[in-house]
Amino acid sequence: HDLVFSADVTLGEALAGTIVKVPTLDGRVLAIPCPEVISPGYRKVVPGEGMPIATAHRGGDERRGDLVLRFRVKFPKYLAEPQKAVLAKALADADYT
Repeated sequence: HDLVFSADVTLGEALAGTIVKVPTLDGRVLAIPCPEVISPGYRKVVPGEGMPIATAHRGGDERRGDLVLRFRVKFPKYLAEPQKAVLAKALADADYT
């Protein structure tokens, strides 16, 4: 009952945060904030935004699976030396644990 959505994000968005817009099957567009660093293989789960779950007892609230965001991080093809220097300086003291 989970739905999987693949989102393309740039390297800058992956490092600095972004909002991913996800179209839903019922016509809505969800704006999912992703302030965390998105690393390779990272997935974000949005509870209750997946497929409806059929229940034996009708009439109650509709239960849903989860929406699972998978990310594809797009890297630039080329960086000029000044850009590399700025990135190296900005990331020198980052926590890599």
